[in-house]
This record gives sequence, C-alpha cells and structure tokens, in this order.
Amino acid sequence: MTSLLWKASFRHLLRHPWQLALAVLGVALGVAVVVGIDVANGSAQRAFELSSEALSGRTTHQIVGSGGELPEDLYRKLRADLGLNLTAPVVEGHVGHVDSGGEVLLMLGVDPFAEAPFRDFVATGPLTEVDLGRFLTLPGATLLSPDTAERLSVVPGERFEVDIGGAIRSLELVGSLQPSDESQRAALSDLVIVDIATAQEVLGLTGRLSRIDLIRPPEMTEGELTSLVEPLLPPGAELMAIRSDSSTVEQMTRAFRLNLQALSLLALLCGGFLIYNTMTFAVVQRRPLLAILRALGTTRRQVFRLMLGEALLIGIVGTIVGELAGLLLGQSLTERVTQTINDLYFVVNVRQVSVAPWTLVKGGILGLAATAAAAITPSLEATNTEPREALVRSELEARVHRAIPLLSRLGALLLATGGALLALPGKSLWLGFFGLFAVLVGFSLLTPLFTKALMAAAFELEAAHTAAVGD
Repeated sequence: MTSLLWKASFRHLLRHPWQLALAVLGVALGVAVVVGIDVANGSAQRAFELSSEALSGRTTHQIVGSGGELPEDLYRKLRADLGLNLTAPVVEGHVGHVDSGGEVLLMLGVDPFAEAPFRDFVATGPLTEVDLGRFLTLPGATLLSPDTAERLSVVPGERFEVDIGGAIRSLELVGSLQPSDESQRAALSDLVIVDIATAQEVLGLTGRLSRIDLIRPPEMTEGELTSLVEPLLPPGAELMAIRSDSSTVEQMTRAFRLNLQALSLLALLCGGFLIYNTMTFAVVQRRPLLAILRALGTTRRQVFRLMLGEALLIGIVGTIVGELAGLLLGQSLTERVTQTINDLYFVVNVRQVSVAPWTLVKGGILGLAATAAAAITPSLEATNTEPREALVRSELEARVHRAIPLLSRLGALLLATGGALLALPGKSLWLGFFGLFAVLVGFSLLTPLFTKALMAAAFELEAAHTAAVGD
C-alpha cells in the first residue's frame, strides 16, 4: 500500500510541474536570501577582523583624539617624560588609486624604529629587504604587498598616483611587504605603508597623528597605565583598550546586521506561505483520490506521512537549490553590504568571500523547518477528512465559510497588535520585528474575507450584466 501511495503522489506531482516548481522556488528563495545575507555579513566582518588584527598587531591600547587627530608632541611626552618605550605613532587615511578607477587603499604612516614590538610585517619583514635610508628620505616612498602591487600593476622603482580628496599625489614603490601567513596576506591586500613624515605630508596632517599605539608593560596594571597617561592627554583625547574598540565596532554594526537577518527571515516566511498554499491546493485537488484511498483501507497515519513526506521532499530539493543560489547571491551582496558599511561606519575592502559551515547548516535547518511547519495544517486536513465528506465539495466549502469569521477576527487582532507594537516609542528592534510579523500574518488571515467580498461583488456585477443583456 505504501508503494502505491508514493507512486500516486509522484504521478500527481509530475502532472503539475508548475505547481511543484512554485513550491520548490518558494523554499529556494527563502533559503537563498538567508544564506546570501549571512555570507555577505560574514565576509565583511571577517575582512574587518583580519584588517584590525593585522593593523593592531600586539597593541593593547590606543590613544585616539577628537576628530581623529592628536598633536605629535604627545608621542614625545609619552616616551621621554613617562618612559613608555612601547609606543608607536600612526598616521592613517584612505586614498584612491588613480589608474585603477579610484580603488580605495588604506595609507598607514609608521615610524620603522618603533614598529618592532607591534607589527612584524612592518618591522622585520620588509625592512630587512628595503633600503631603510631610501624609505625614510625618498619623497613618496611606499611599501605594498606583492598581491596589491600586482593588482595595481606597479613594480619596484615605479611611481603611481593616488587621489586624496581631489588632490593628486605621487608615490614610488620601493619594496614589498612580506606577510607571514594567508590571513595576514588578505589583511595587507589594500594597505599602503609609508613613513610618518610622508603620510603627514600626503594626507595634510603635518604635525599631527591619527593615533598612538601602546603595549601595556607587564608590571603595570590597567589602572596604573590610565592614571599615568590621562594627565597628559589633550582635551577630547582618550585612552582605549583594543578590546573596547572592537566592542564599539560590534555595537555600531549590530543593528545593521540584525536588519539584514530579519530581512532574510522575512523572505523565508514568504517562502513558507508559498509552500502552505501549494500543499493546501494539492490536498484540495486530491480530495477525491484521498477519499477513495481511505475507503480502500489507507490509514490516517499513512495519508499524513504521504503529505508530509511530499512537503519534506520539496523542502530538501528547495533547500539544496537555495543554498547553491545563496552562495552566488552572497558574492553579489558582499559588495553592496561592504559599500553600506563603508558609507555608514568605516572603510573595509572584501577580497575573499567567507562561508562559515554554520551558515549552510542554518539555511538547511530553516528551509526544512519552514517547509514542515507550512505542511502540517494541509497534512492534518488530508488526514482528518472522512472519505464521505471528501467526496462532497459542498462540505469543504461550508467548512471554509464557517472558519472565515474566526480567521478574520484573529487577523484583525494581529493587525491591531502589530500596529501598536510598531507605534510604541523606543529603540527595540525586536519589538519592531514582532510587530511587522504580526501585521504580515494578520493581513494573510484577512485574505479569505477580502476574497469572499470580492467574489460576492463579482457575482453581483455578473448578475447585473446578465440582467442588462436580457433586457
């Protein structure tokens, strides 16, 4: 009997290919958006983490100023007056490479004599292969990673131009950065290393620094370091721990990433509606067949397994297609997500798309769970219908009409609840998402009432037209 049921099911699905394709498409679209947005978010976050780790190195604290500027005399006071030798001045800013159409690069001005404790790729890598005197004295002397130099089509000894706020500056490549591993290679792919004086001149920051990096001495506590440094800080300057800086970036982008995730779940919800409608329609189409099968001895459990099995099969195919499409979508979305982060928060360039295994697992779980949840009600409908009732169409229509008032009241309640949640003052994103979900489901529950009203109006118009033609 089970084999016969599955053959009948497959035959029905094959006879309705567009209906089947619509159900698969619903799941695939939802899963694709979830996976694509996760891939884009993860790639942008990973690129920022790599860049931060590479640029911070072993830095434990940073001194940053109001407006991103500090007087360079503060660096002398830290080393000479306080004896904090584990400090390094940094000047940084973003420049556009002219010949590549304005590709954004991060210019990092450093003091090579102070870099050894902080960043290996600056202190031990390139400076063992570069003429230090030339790097410090040649106007516009620059270091690039081999990958960046190849991408920009620049070779050692060749000059290239960068755009800083409309001003064109000329730089010369004098050597290559030598990353120690693949993660550092990825982080250095958009980095331009110059001497402090060159960075100040090119970026228009003469006499000023962007920040000062520090490594807290092992014998000194956090409180002792703070009490020692803070009296020297100019107004608006702040001593920050690196972990606090990362936490600030996380808080800045949390709402943005949460909005994208909510959008992906909304797409999955719409896919669930498509699955629900498709499975319900499939049950209504096969009510006579299911009634005959029930009359021949098919049990309720067998019918339930059949309908739920169909839905899970659709869910599996849709999830696989959706995850493959999500990987392609993620590559496209990464550029747009990165651009939004650049416009709103900080500049980060993503060269590699990162796909976490959890992203694919989550997409699969959500796709199958949404499909199963959407198919439960139609499966129960097919199971609980008596054979005699299934053969009588009026019984189904009467049941639907009896359910419309209850569904309409529930829909109106959800609409009112959702509207109230959206109107509440406050900054809770979760309340807003719950309100939006309630409004969406409320409108869907009111759909039968609107459909009934439209059908009644259509019948009245048809009757009026028929009467007019008869007259």
